[in-house]
Amino acid sequence: MPLSNTPKFLADRYREARPPYPATLFRLLEGAFSAPPRFLDLGCGTGLSTLSFLRLGISTAGDAIDPDPKMLALAETELRKSYPEVRFQAGRAEAIPLADASVDLVLVGSAVHWFDLSRAQPEIARVLRPGGRLLVFEYQFPKCLDSTELAETVRRRFNLEWKAPVQTPRGTLAEILAPFARWKKIGEDRPEWIETLSLERFLGHLFSQSRYLHAEAAASDPIAYRAEIERAFAPYFEEKPLRFDLKPRAIAYKKPV
Repeated sequence: MPLSNTPKFLADRYREARPPYPATLFRLLEGAFSAPPRFLDLGCGTGLSTLSFLRLGISTAGDAIDPDPKMLALAETELRKSYPEVRFQAGRAEAIPLADASVDLVLVGSAVHWFDLSRAQPEIARVLRPGGRLLVFEYQFPKCLDSTELAETVRRRFNLEWKAPVQTPRGTLAEILAPFARWKKIGEDRPEWIETLSLERFLGHLFSQSRYLHAEAAASDPIAYRAEIERAFAPYFEEKPLRFDLKPRAIAYKKPV
């Protein structure tokens, strides 16, 4: 079963804190289509992945689907005026509300770990046309490049403190995507993605993480817990913002004809 998304993300905070995806994360799609593809952004969240793709100019028509109504509403509000050919619908990867063979490209940005792929893989195969493409991409929590102490502190707290009660090691992206092993793998990519973050942006990113939110919700005093986290990280940013590596990765597949 997929990991529970409880406590829920806060859509506004997620949208403000998370960065858009760089164009380099989509370069596995270069030359893939002779005409603009109809796309599906599956697990679109607040629309960051949708907007990042649309900015490439590859396509303007498609569907964006997410199970969280608040995130979906925010995505639609942000994008519908500039991209009227994108339809926003509530739905899940395990039961996609689209017709058979109705899209040329399925995008999954930082969402595949929420899917039950034993059910989602057949659904993705159903809605994707023969020869269509699947691009799965994600990034890790930012690793500080300017302070090994900060990087180690974050790593330790993520491993020991910030995780859901039933969370187990999720494996690599390639291991998660094992249900697509019979599809042709077009390629894997790990483009560079470095961001300079202030304390505010770093904390915003942290406070939008589901792993952190589980720990905060379990604290006897969540407000005091968050204040303690802010105090603990503030000294690292006293002199200037810091550089972070988001360690992105992408894998592309082609559906058999």
